[in-house]
Amino acid sequence: MNTVPFSQRPTETPRASHRDDVRVAYDAQQGEPPPPPRRRSAAGAWLGGLAVLGIALSAGVWNLKWPLTNQTQSGSLRLESEPSGAVVDIDGSPRGLTPITVELSPGTHAVVLTHGDDTQQISAAVTAGSTNTHHFRWTSAAPTASAVGRLQVSSDPAGAAVTVDGEQRGVSPLTIDELSPGEHQVIVQVLGRTHRRTVSIEAGATASLVFTNAPTGAESGWLAPRAGTLLHILERGRLIGTTESDRLLLPVGNHELEFVADTLGFRARRTVTISAGQTTTVAVSLPQATVNLNAVPWADVSIDGKEIGQTPIANLLLPVGVHQVVFRHPQFGEKHAAVTVSLQEAARLAVDMRAK
Repeated sequence: MNTVPFSQRPTETPRASHRDDVRVAYDAQQGEPPPPPRRRSAAGAWLGGLAVLGIALSAGVWNLKWPLTNQTQSGSLRLESEPSGAVVDIDGSPRGLTPITVELSPGTHAVVLTHGDDTQQISAAVTAGSTNTHHFRWTSAAPTASAVGRLQVSSDPAGAAVTVDGEQRGVSPLTIDELSPGEHQVIVQVLGRTHRRTVSIEAGATASLVFTNAPTGAESGWLAPRAGTLLHILERGRLIGTTESDRLLLPVGNHELEFVADTLGFRARRTVTISAGQTTTVAVSLPQATVNLNAVPWADVSIDGKEIGQTPIANLLLPVGVHQVVFRHPQFGEKHAAVTVSLQEAARLAVDMRAK
């Protein structure tokens, strides 16, 4: 077997790779080879993917957080009524008394207001970040007393027939409500005698006429009683009127009068001189007595429109009579009550602001 030395063996031409075939083809078409493709390292690919993932996650969190933030923002609903003190229910839950401001989620809420036996209900829209106000009015409420006046008629003896402007209105003692302001003709028949009067009615005021068999006309005058509460006026044990009357017609001369409120334990005597055709004013000052006020859990208190303080309130001195008390709590609203202050015993008034 003949062997050829290694150095004398013919050199083999290496086989062209696929890349070389592509390069030769490209050279034939373009005249120069394309640049070799760049290879991305494994570390670079991993970092790039991580960056893209981070951006996507951030966008997703922002898109999720934005609607949640807007959904939790609330609005306010302000409810007022005339008169105030109406019971408020929102979406079936009690919220207090008007006027009241309630924080609610955005959207439409069912609102029901109750005042006495009357109820009003609406669908109230609440907008995020703002306060919507609704005002309720009870048109069925009684007309104010300032539009009309009243007339009280009494006689000695009682049981006299009373006619006003030609219309029979009953027998004395008698109170005639809702008379229009202006002059009215009054006729009263007592013990066979007929008395005629022209009385002037003022809006929001009460006039009073007292008829006896004593001479009338220029021999009579007017008594104008003034007191901070309702008192009955007696002469020789006979009722001649009340302090609700603006004026009482009495015969000329001296009169021994008693001003009485039995429920308050109060009685006062006054000697009054009536002059012909003149008006005599008598002011009756009222003594003071104690009252104690409390509320659960607590409340700010005003009496007759005057701020008093915060409960509990003990041994507060007020004139005898009936006083209007308002309790206010920022969460439970208002409660209105009347308290009678008497000389007979200390007055006490307590309310539960949480009760409906």
